Amino acid sequence: MEDLSSVVRVSRDALRTCNFNDIPKLYKVAKVMYDAMILQYDYAYENNDLRQQYRICQLIDQEVLPKLKEAIVHTKDCKSGNRLATNIVDLLKLFFALSARRILRNFALYIEQYKRKKVWDKTMDTMECVFSYADEFAISDNMNIMRTSCMPGLGKSYFGNLFVANAHGNDPNLQILRITYSDDLVKITTRQTKAIIKSKAFAEIFPRYQNVKNIFKQEDKYSYCLCDCEDEYNLFGFTRDGQLAHCSSDITVNPI
Repeated sequence: MEDLSSVVRVSRDALRTCNFNDIPKLYKVAKVMYDAMILQYDYAYENNDLRQQYRICQLIDQEVLPKLKEAIVHTKDCKSGNRLATNIVDLLKLFFALSARRILRNFALYIEQYKRKKVWDKTMDTMECVFSYADEFAISDNMNIMRTSCMPGLGKSYFGNLFVANAHGNDPNLQILRITYSDDLVKITTRQTKAIIKSKAFAEIFPRYQNVKNIFKQEDKYSYCLCDCEDEYNLFGFTRDGQLAHCSSDITVNPI
């Protein structure tokens, strides 16, 4: 893979100077930027450069998504407004999916867009700091524990499921220990996490899983192992009562 960081910088600067008087030009610049960024992300992925992966996703989240959202509003002033708006919406979704690889808040919102029952539209303002901390935790060399304490109903358990699913999307060889207090909760969180990974949205964020018939090479009520994992399992844990199991659970997440 080739280092395209210079192309990303040039296209970023070009997008910054684009105004809403010329939406077709803005769209073309954004499209070039996406093509460069997806290749640069793959380059960073091959080199295990987590910080660069995060910076790419952060740039999309902070600059590209807001500009494209505003551009859609201005397409009504263009002769080809409807068609151009559709193209920008499609490009916006591609950028959003790419940003969701390392921006956990965007991952949560991207997954939820396909669901009728929403959680984060009510609680994200409160939980956003937790998501932001999780982004740093996932790429940090010196953070080794993340502890979350929230009032009931904010989505803490759901957050844990999303964190695990996203972590395995980024690294299918990662082994994660999750601990809970009961066998029933182990089964529930495992089922919910597997449902996220099996979803259409997950495959759009991590396209290597598109058109994969069996995303797990092993799964049961307590565990799963992704099809491209080089080991025997992705999850290993135990309940508060000491019942050992290959499992997914709640409360604290520690990569091992």
